Amino acid sequence: MADSSNPNSSNPTVNGDNPNQDAINNVVPKNTAEIIWIKAGIENGKNKELKAHAKMMLVDHENLALKIKKLIAKKSYIFPSFDTANTVTINDKKGADWD
Repeated sequence: MADSSNPNSSNPTVNGDNPNQDAINNVVPKNTAEIIWIKAGIENGKNKELKAHAKMMLVDHENLALKIKKLIAKKSYIFPSFDTANTVTINDKKGADWD
């Protein structure tokens, strides 16, 4: 869908022509980052209440991700690409330091 008259059209993260695609480009990376942080918290945290709450949040965020993936497929939107390599920046913390 690249449009030579629009220098941003080949980059789905900077579109502007389709507000639904723009929303997807905004939500997908943020939701993915939330999932990564929540999983890290469950793995590294110590507080049982926080971990239980994080597990509930994880279900919600994973359900959102699934719904968005289905919408992308149904409407032929583009799944945005993004880097998650350095999403969690406090890997050196464990237990109570994480909580």
